[in-house]
Parts: sequence; C-alpha cells; structure tokens
Amino acid sequence: MRTQPIVDATEMTAAFAAAALAGTYKDPQQRFEINIPTGWTAEPFGEGVKVARGAAHCLVMEGQAPNPEALVSHLAGQVGSQWTRFQQLKQGSATLGGQPATYRFHSGVNVMGVPSNLKVLAVSSQGTLFGVIESSPEKQFPAAKAGFEQIEQGFQFKPGQVPTRQQQAQGTVVGGVARVGPAEKAGIRAGDLAGSGPGDTIEFVVVRVGRQSVVRVRVGVFHGQ
Repeated sequence: MRTQPIVDATEMTAAFAAAALAGTYKDPQQRFEINIPTGWTAEPFGEGVKVARGAAHCLVMEGQAPNPEALVSHLAGQVGSQWTRFQQLKQGSATLGGQPATYRFHSGVNVMGVPSNLKVLAVSSQGTLFGVIESSPEKQFPAAKAGFEQIEQGFQFKPGQVPTRQQQAQGTVVGGVARVGPAEKAGIRAGDLAGSGPGDTIEFVVVRVGRQSVVRVRVGVFHGQ
C-alpha cells in the first residue's frame, strides 16, 4: 500500500495562491507591477491601469497631493460627488507593495444606480504618490474581495534611480562664503551646489536640500587675505 505524501497548510496555501493568479501586469513606465487574479483582466487606464472582473474593478494611478491621506480624501471626494447615499464606514492603515498605506471604506449608490462598496488607498513610494480605487456592487463584493486582496498583496513597486546632487546639476560645491560679501547678501550658503558663467553679474543656479533656485550676484573685489 502506497503512502500519500503529506502537504502542510503553508504549501497548500501557496499552491492555491499560485493557481489563482492569471499573470502579471507590468506598468509601461516601469513604476510598478500587479499580480492579476484568475478571471480578472488588466488594461491601461489613463496613466495607470484598470483591473476588472465584471462590474468589480480596481484602478491604480499616480496622484498629486501633499500626502497619502490628502490623496485618499481627494479621490474619495471625487467618487462621492457622483454617488448618492455616499458614506464612510471605516478608515485605517494597510500595506501596499510592502509600503504603509492609508485607506477609507465607503458605501453608496453608484452612477448606475447600483448599491456598491468603495475602498480608496494611497501610498507614497520614493517620493511618488499612488492611489488605488477598488469598487464593486454590494452583491458581488464577497467574491471580489479576494481578488482585491490579491492585487494589494501582490503589488510591487519598481526601484527607481534616485539621482545624486552631482547628477542633478553640474557645478561646484560652495565651501564657504565671505561675511558681508556679495554671495552672502544674495543668500548663498556653504554647501550649496552652484554653477556660473562669466560676466560682471553672475547668475547662480543654487541647489540646496534637493531644491533649485536662481540668484544673481554682482562680482566684487575681495580685500581680505
């Protein structure tokens, strides 16, 4: 009599998870990758992507806001202005692509007149904000919930190339500034990265803490040692 091999719960979970994935969506701009659950399809949506199954869908897009909380509020407000009986049911913290994210969960009646649920998440990765909008009719939500969770868990940010100060601008690091001199009066400080051209009045492109500004300095005569 042959003995059947024993498969533990961890192996079974991994096997089912692998079988439930249809493939991977790779962002054309190489910002992220998304695992696509079986039965779901992915297609470009503006500068982002739409992953859908029936009336349930997940939108991923880059956002502009001071922080993830502000982006969640903005996106939820946009959707809420089009729905009726829109109300927030829950808010909290989540994880997206291994990064801490904030989210809000809502219910309401969508533009098609269908009672639906809405979850909005936002995350910051390498200085870029991403918003995720998950929407599903209430009747389909139990079946769609597993797909949404797989998308969240399988979300991967692509590592970006962060330029150094020397790569951001060509110039010279300012070692020191003479007191009460033209440079000091113009606001230049030691440690700034500056580039200049010849002439009586020099225009400096100053890089300080990653930000650039332009100052003009009239060349003077240094009388010190």
